Amino acid sequence: MAREQGMASAGKRYFTRKEDVTHWLSLLLVTFGALVMIVPFVFMVITSFKTQADIIAIPAVWLPSRLTLDNFAQVWNRTQLLRSLINTAYVAVVITAATVFSSSLMGFVFSKYEFRGRDVIFAISLAGMMLPFYVISIPLYLMIITLGWVNSYTALIVPSLYNSFGVFMMRQFMFSIPMELLDSARLDGCSEFRIFWSIALPLAKSAAGALSLLNLMAYWNWFFWPLIVLNAEEKFTISLTLTKFMGLYWTEYGPLTAGSFLAVIPIVITFLFLQRYFVEGIATTGMKG
Repeated sequence: MAREQGMASAGKRYFTRKEDVTHWLSLLLVTFGALVMIVPFVFMVITSFKTQADIIAIPAVWLPSRLTLDNFAQVWNRTQLLRSLINTAYVAVVITAATVFSSSLMGFVFSKYEFRGRDVIFAISLAGMMLPFYVISIPLYLMIITLGWVNSYTALIVPSLYNSFGVFMMRQFMFSIPMELLDSARLDGCSEFRIFWSIALPLAKSAAGALSLLNLMAYWNWFFWPLIVLNAEEKFTISLTLTKFMGLYWTEYGPLTAGSFLAVIPIVITFLFLQRYFVEGIATTGMKG
């Protein structure tokens, strides 16, 4: 008996040490990954305060010999920075709100209703995730020309109202909502849309928050499609405005990094406010279904 207890105690210590080693290795790996991602951002912030001599110095200078705000002054004086930020916020918020609503509604339908062809329609919906946007950009642009939407925000918003990934994500989360709760609402006389709006959507706020944050980051940094459909500077998003400092033979890295730093501040603040919903939404999506 004593021998068996000793073996059990030794085995328990072995597994405890193994778990500790796994924990520290995981922590080390995550820390390394975080450093790899944050170092370029830190370098961009530092570069935005450098003089031109420090920026072009070889070998590269990490810490500037003196701090300067001239790069920020150039961004402010040579571009419509504030207007570009407002344009970007308008496009990103409108598209995000519309796609989160449509994705939630379609995810609710695909997860809670049985109808002929449901799985086929959903499979076709997911097929949209397999096509790079560049593949459909030319026919989509021809449609925009036909509709007369060139150089308008309508050309940015309307094609983005449907999001295949958003539908998939919200559908997976909606599976976790018990049907008994929805049936009890039907017995109380609620309409189907009222059930979605008053019961399902509030319960899915964590997944909706995660999807909102993903969409905001994606559309805040949007470049390719706005570059194609917008040609008036007063309608430019921030990504297009910053191309003013990028030429064919020369790039003004000082103003470019300063503008990039200013552009990323709103989305970082948004992430700090929505990170709880982001973590909850990613952690709980797909637990059922």
